[in-house]
Amino acid sequence: MKNSEPRSLARTRAQLAAEILDLDQLYSALYNRCTREQLLWRPRNESWCIAECIEHVARGISQYVAPIRQAIIEGGPPARDEDDPFVPGGWFSAAFVRRIGPQVTVKFKAPSKIRPLRVDPGKAFDELRRGH
Repeated sequence: MKNSEPRSLARTRAQLAAEILDLDQLYSALYNRCTREQLLWRPRNESWCIAECIEHVARGISQYVAPIRQAIIEGGPPARDEDDPFVPGGWFSAAFVRRIGPQVTVKFKAPSKIRPLRVDPGKAFDELRRGH
């Protein structure tokens, strides 16, 4: 991997906040335009439905936010100003970020702590909104 890869994933606070707001709007639009049946439909038996994907993202946020906060608290000096970008911490973080999301073609099994447990679309979307 190139040393410049983590830098290409860098985002300022404003960019990250804007991306999260965009995601919230996209998730809300998806929830509002789909019926419960559509949110629970699976393209294949082994695939997750939309509601399960949303719950997976929400559970991931709830599991990883506390350790991320702690790492920030214990980390180096704070950014000088709001325009300083956050940069993934090396090749492993950059590789992880590139391997998540719908654009990825090679899928890995999600850790059990972030696999969906229940399939209630309303609760899954509420949990996601709380996490954001």
